[in-house]
Amino acid sequence: MFKPERVSTRLIGGVAIATMIAGTAVGAEAATKKKHKPIIRTVKIAYQGGCGIDLAVAEATPGSCVVGSSYNLALKPGEKYITISVADQVSPDVPGVLWLGTGLNAPNQAFCSTIKNFPAAGTQPSLDLFDGPDASCTGSAFTGTITVTYSSNPLK
Repeated sequence: MFKPERVSTRLIGGVAIATMIAGTAVGAEAATKKKHKPIIRTVKIAYQGGCGIDLAVAEATPGSCVVGSSYNLALKPGEKYITISVADQVSPDVPGVLWLGTGLNAPNQAFCSTIKNFPAAGTQPSLDLFDGPDASCTGSAFTGTITVTYSSNPLK
């Protein structure tokens, strides 16, 4: 009644069927997963003049421009990084500060013409450009374009 050669054939057949079923389940799960498309949004802002002279920026308050404008960088859901590029018609280098909060001694990051893949933390990031010399950036803001790129992943 019991034949060992039949058991091994049945066992092999059962394992083969179980493997096919498991493979189908894994393939079905992979087909249903959606890959999220990265968010990339670019905004161009024209500017004329800066926000006054860059004196002790780290001690200042965002948006308190003597002249010129401060630029609010409104984040949308899913945007985690900010890349800023300033192209001035007169000066090759433009000093700027990316503010990551509000109030006295708000967290900030100074930069010269460009800043790439900066983590967009804080309540409402804002941007100030400056007139006059800065120790680390010798240019000045005259007239030009600010290009702000918001992204969900760091840009390459």
